[in-house]
Amino acid sequence: MGRSTPLLIAACLLSLTGMYWCAANDLKFAINAVALAFAAVAIWAALLEGKNKSAAVAKTAPDWQAAAAQIKTATALSAFVYAWGGVAMFLCYELSALHWQHGWEYGSIMLLIAGGLYAFFRAMNKPGSPLVEPEALNRTMMLSALHGIAAAVALSWLVLSGKLATSKGDWAANAVFMAGGLAIIAICAITVRTHRALTQS
Repeated sequence: MGRSTPLLIAACLLSLTGMYWCAANDLKFAINAVALAFAAVAIWAALLEGKNKSAAVAKTAPDWQAAAAQIKTATALSAFVYAWGGVAMFLCYELSALHWQHGWEYGSIMLLIAGGLYAFFRAMNKPGSPLVEPEALNRTMMLSALHGIAAAVALSWLVLSGKLATSKGDWAANAVFMAGGLAIIAICAITVRTHRALTQS
């Protein structure tokens, strides 16, 4: 993922440790701050990588190689965010005393999505992959836009439904949904913006 990788990994490990501690000690407000701190680092990484790709582009012609590299980075970063969310779910609901019957289900789904995104990332990196052709990159960009919209709709529903004020055991999950959703929305938006900057002459 580039120069931001070491900081992103450190933020992930610290965040997961902090979220487990919050879940184990019933720290409902603190867990949101810990989760959002990781999301902020993930968004910063997406901005940094997008800026680096755009800065190297000659403005006279589309740079599809840079566009492919940018989408690869965004895919890997999205996979990282989903993996963080999945691990956080298992730490909070399987290793601490906090209980929510759907914790392992959402955690498993997030890890499956992370695995799928990583498989797509690996496929893009294969020599001669058709996934890095201009038409395929444009389709991937559109899927990224739809991904961001879906995350925004889900996050809006979470906020408007009042579920963030829950007294049930899903308060830790809500922190994961909120922070992870914000990170995915931002990554998708940055992907679309950077792709257009790289491919429009």
